[in-house]
Amino acid sequence: MLVELGINNFALIEKQNIEFSAGLNILTGETGAGKSILIGALELLLGARASHDFIRTGAEKAEIRALFVIEDIPRMKGVLEEMGLEQEEQLLLSREISRTGSNRTRINGQLATLAMIRKLSPFLIDIHGQYEHQSLFSPDNQRDFLDSFGGQELKKNKKNLARAYRDLQDKKKELQKLKRSEQERAQRLDLLRFQIKELEEAGLKDEEEEKLNAEHRILANAQLLHNGSQEIFSQLNGENIEMGITDQLGQMHRRLDELKKIDPQLKNAEELLRNSYYQLQELTREIRAYAEQIIFDENRLQEVENRIGEINNLKRKYGPDFSDLLNFLEKAREEYQTLEGAEEKTGELEKEISLAREEYRGIAEEVSRQRRKAARKMADLLGGELQGLAMPSTRFEVNLRTVPDREGLQTEQGNIAFWEHGFDEIEFMLSPNPGEELKPLNRIASGGEISRLMLALKALTADQEQVPTMIFDEIDSGIGGKTAQKVAEKLDQISSRRQVITITHLPQIASMADRHLFIDKEVKEEKTRTRVEYLEEKEREKELARMLEGDFTETGLSHAREMLEKARVRKKNKSINQQ
Repeated sequence: MLVELGINNFALIEKQNIEFSAGLNILTGETGAGKSILIGALELLLGARASHDFIRTGAEKAEIRALFVIEDIPRMKGVLEEMGLEQEEQLLLSREISRTGSNRTRINGQLATLAMIRKLSPFLIDIHGQYEHQSLFSPDNQRDFLDSFGGQELKKNKKNLARAYRDLQDKKKELQKLKRSEQERAQRLDLLRFQIKELEEAGLKDEEEEKLNAEHRILANAQLLHNGSQEIFSQLNGENIEMGITDQLGQMHRRLDELKKIDPQLKNAEELLRNSYYQLQELTREIRAYAEQIIFDENRLQEVENRIGEINNLKRKYGPDFSDLLNFLEKAREEYQTLEGAEEKTGELEKEISLAREEYRGIAEEVSRQRRKAARKMADLLGGELQGLAMPSTRFEVNLRTVPDREGLQTEQGNIAFWEHGFDEIEFMLSPNPGEELKPLNRIASGGEISRLMLALKALTADQEQVPTMIFDEIDSGIGGKTAQKVAEKLDQISSRRQVITITHLPQIASMADRHLFIDKEVKEEKTRTRVEYLEEKEREKELARMLEGDFTETGLSHAREMLEKARVRKKNKSINQQ
């Protein structure tokens, strides 16, 4: 249940905390006062797309927060555990949108993602917008209503059905790939055979190109490497010069050794020089050995260049990098084996497709059976609901049919089209008046009838889904008089099982409120603000009088008091009957 809604700098609302009660919460006010802003704030909080246009003029950020009591929502525990959150008696959601784009969402004070919020929202609130009744004309939405009414078992089977459908389609696509024409397959095999042979005969090895390039650099620069290292050796060893660096260092070491005997302070210098002498001797041996092993081999250089050229030719055909050649060879072998064994694989896949189709058919038939059962029950219950909404002669049925399709699912009735949701086409049929035949909703229902039908459907599906809070934004569209009173009584009836929040322009509905909230728009200091206030008894009388006659006349006030008294009596009688 929604306990409190806090809004800061959202649209025309500067700062407002709104408390809601159990039962029927009614929101009224002049047209344009900002009643739908509250619905918009809740939709944004529960995951709707954000825009900095929602931020109040002059503010840098907007914040929306809502406090829910969730101890009576058993399915919420598992969802929270999946998110790593513990279930408490209350749930606090908050969302902040900023002009800088640094938006934040929190669950019980912990940072959360919008995906997490959207996963929670179906367990918290069902929002029926003022234009949503048009969605009843959509066959997909009609199917969703029926399936929602069908309960958890139908919902579970629909998930299994969707999985079976995807599995079947994946296998069919795989079979289509295998069932190329024999000519195409033979051509592809010839090409793969040539490519594999060419790459295998090349005898490519891991890191071969890197090693060849390193060897090529040495062979191509052998003379330079030999001459350079020989020159360094000569300088170190003293060949072709009077005295080499090594001999000079030995001479310096002997001299310093003599000086050390006079002044011990030179001991450290003498050790450093001695170590340097030994290291230079080691370096001399190393350079000499390197110079002697460098040999210019023109034949080997030609072999390496030919091999590098061969690899480069293969890279132009099979990939820009050396590793691509090995990967191409591996994939070519795999594809060759697949195509070579295509006939065997085709037979296996055809058997798998047959089994997958049977699995799909079995689940689809069960889903269809459950839908037909739910459709009969919905028609029976909805008839009673519509009688309570001033539509006593209305007949309602759910038409389930299949669509012929030569390439479709084979059944006893012939081949039929099938989809992820099954093979049923759903259509809601209505006959508002005695003697009229049943017709599709979009061909017969008026705006007022659709509003009441939506209300009746919401009442039925809410019991199935057990959504604790239902919000109706102007469900009273297109109705008035006695019908409005019936809608008011229906909302009151629903509110005994669920928290209901309703925006309305009709005094009949407003009179049934357990909590009446008034939305007003005021201009102060050249700024427009929307404010919400809780109405006590006297203020409710004035508001109903305004809704009745547009002003606070004595006649209107008298009529308002009468409506409020009748509402109190009805609620009292309802409470007694429930006991």
